[in-house]
Amino acid sequence: MIKQLSLAKAFAVLGVLLSCLLASMPLMAKEKVTLQLKWFHQFQFAGYYAAKEKGFFAEEGLDVEIRERDPNQTPSEAVLSGSADFGIADTSLVLHRLQGKPLVVLAAIFQHSPLALMTLKESGIISPLELKGKRVMFQRNVDDAALTATFSEFGLKHDDIKHIPHNFKDDALTK
Repeated sequence: MIKQLSLAKAFAVLGVLLSCLLASMPLMAKEKVTLQLKWFHQFQFAGYYAAKEKGFFAEEGLDVEIRERDPNQTPSEAVLSGSADFGIADTSLVLHRLQGKPLVVLAAIFQHSPLALMTLKESGIISPLELKGKRVMFQRNVDDAALTATFSEFGLKHDDIKHIPHNFKDDALTK
């Protein structure tokens, strides 16, 4: 009987010690966050994939889901709606802030915009000024800020060009 009582006390003490030990350990649950890319999965986002693969996000307590472009909404819209925690966006953020939308820029990855306007050589267009009255394909609400700045520098407005919604096809320029 005494042996059983001592064994019960030992288990009780062990249980209390184990409870204290487990309670003092930090929780290992990672915070789930979503990163909305502005394009499809490809090399330009290699840094994010590498950080996930090498465990850098996990070391900071983050479980990051990297989502490719959603054709139905911009990364900024995804963040504003709550369907993403972070978004890879572009200069359109400037326009969103001017509209009073509660977005915050965390980092500027590029020092200069990678946006490029292309024309066929036979068009003879060598300056943005020569785009007046021409069809220009771009994404509204994505490329607007950079194009607005470029057009403004040459005395153009968005109404001076014929906007064609981007169709993301390789042969769009030749048709």
